[in-house]
Amino acid sequence: MRPHAARGPSLTSSYRTYPASPPLRPFARLGWTGDPGWPRSLRLLPDGCVDLVARDGRMVAVLPTPGVRRVELRATDRPVGLRLRCGTAGTLLGHDLSRLPAGGELDLTELCGGVLRELPSIGPDTVLAALARARLAEGALPDPAVLRAVRLLRAPRARVDAVAAELGLSPRTLHRRVAAQVGYGPKQLQRVFRFQRFLTALPRLAERRGSAALAELAAELGYADQSHLGRDCRELTGTSPARLLAGWSGH
Repeated sequence: MRPHAARGPSLTSSYRTYPASPPLRPFARLGWTGDPGWPRSLRLLPDGCVDLVARDGRMVAVLPTPGVRRVELRATDRPVGLRLRCGTAGTLLGHDLSRLPAGGELDLTELCGGVLRELPSIGPDTVLAALARARLAEGALPDPAVLRAVRLLRAPRARVDAVAAELGLSPRTLHRRVAAQVGYGPKQLQRVFRFQRFLTALPRLAERRGSAALAELAAELGYADQSHLGRDCRELTGTSPARLLAGWSGH
């Protein structure tokens, strides 16, 4: 996501990311800060990741949802977050994510412990990083089989049964271990990855346009056909590929 211009010359909305520090990289992809600029509803599309977020004086883990998520922001909000590597959240949080409500929030008060009480003096981004470091110090490490499964499932032509076989796991065991770390199973995760490839390809699609270009792109990204892309897009975002492209181009 990029900084956005607001409805007026003096208002801006921004979202900035920075690399996670080396000690946090077993769990964290990146850190981020946000400035909404004005009160509004933000639409977040699924990416298979969990974010640890400090906002409104609270620290929560925002759990993955298989579809679009709406977040209401006030002009005064200044959220900060730590985006976890896909496939590591269950270990970091000490929970089987498949047993928690999809798209819900997990309060981090107990996990942060004494670190959370120092929030006014050390800042929310430091608290989130301290949580990850504390879990590493306790010996909590990501499941290597799940991390490898995540990498393999990103390939456009990957098959879940083939990924399970390569890892020496049954499809049922792979599903259980991925769902515990991600919140849903490998088939849904593969679907989310495929859709993320479509979002990344929007600039290229905007240059070509037309149904032929969309059909060609759908095949390239691993969809069975253009209708398959359309179904996934509507179920994951509530809108069609054409409308999503028009919104991106207008923005």
